[in-house]
Amino acid sequence: HGTLDGAAVSLAAYNIDGSNYFRLRDIAAALSGTAKQFAVAYDAETNTAALTAGAPYAAAGETAPGAETACYVSAVRVTLGGAEIAAGAYLIGGENYFRLRDIAAALDFAVTWDNEAKTIGIDTAAGYTE
Repeated sequence: HGTLDGAAVSLAAYNIDGSNYFRLRDIAAALSGTAKQFAVAYDAETNTAALTAGAPYAAAGETAPGAETACYVSAVRVTLGGAEIAAGAYLIGGENYFRLRDIAAALDFAVTWDNEAKTIGIDTAAGYTE
């Protein structure tokens, strides 16, 4: 579970080697309407997810996450404004899950972890810090 700008939000996630991974489109949908919103376009030919900062997110027929299945390192590339960014990703159940902190660093929003409550916090009014 987590919070987005103080409001409760629930997104499907996996914890892999101590990092939290989310579907990119779920992050985009959650941030839609905030100062850190971004659009996602996928190019199957180049296996690239292109992000456009500041653009509203448009749903693309997303489905609910499936049952937990095998996990593989993904070869998907991610670009922001045309420039490739470093974003760790895993392919789980046929969908790419991205390391939240990599996306936060690229789009400059804050991510916090409350160990006692086991809650991730996203703050779009603050910038990213390690």
